Parts: sequence; structure tokens; C-alpha cells
Amino acid sequence: MNPKMLNIKLNDIHLYGRHGVSSSEQAVGSHFIINVSMDVICTSAALINDELEGTVNYAEAYACIKDTFAIPSRLLENVVHRMAQALIKRFPSITAVSITVEKLNPPMSADCRSASVTLRLER
Repeated sequence: MNPKMLNIKLNDIHLYGRHGVSSSEQAVGSHFIINVSMDVICTSAALINDELEGTVNYAEAYACIKDTFAIPSRLLENVVHRMAQALIKRFPSITAVSITVEKLNPPMSADCRSASVTLRLER
């Protein structure tokens, strides 16, 4: 059986981070929601033989996202780019990844629930 393309998602990851342009945002931090969509070449090892080696380990993907997110950035654009690069580097079977980072209650003078950035990166 030929490898198949699957889409694996990690939905609504809640993390706390110190990302922001202002020094107060970096000092106080904020709550974020992260959504990740990975296009993955999945082999018969996973599809037929029920073996993890034929796909992406969700727990390892989460750890990669969490570790990368923990490094403070001024811009969400930088955060999503670093996370996408880390996933593609860590998992050779990922052909493309789309990541959205949503900052809850952004510090601006507007009634705004969140601000978000989405990046799609292909191998």
C-alpha cells in the first residue's frame, strides 16, 4: 500500500506566554490559544499495522510546540514561524503545517476578544 496523506490537528492548545511588543506585555504575560494542522505522509505502519512509527506522535508534536512557544517573542508572526519550523524539522513526514496563535484580550483600546496570526509553511 502506498503512503497516504493525512491531516492531523491539535486543537485549542491553551498556553500562557510572555509575547508582546511592550515591556509590560512581556513582564505580565497573556493567555493564548494555539491551533495546529499538519499534513502528514502516513504509511501502512500506522494505517494497517497500527504502529506509531508510521505517523506523527501527537504528544511529541505538542511538546515541540510548547517548548518553542515558551521562548518569548515580540511578534506573534515570529512565534508561529518558529513553531512551524520546529515541527517540520522534528518530523520528516510533515509536508506542510498551518499554525494559528491567538492572543486573548490583547492590550489595545478596543473591545476585542483576541488577535491572531496564522502561518502556513510547506516543506
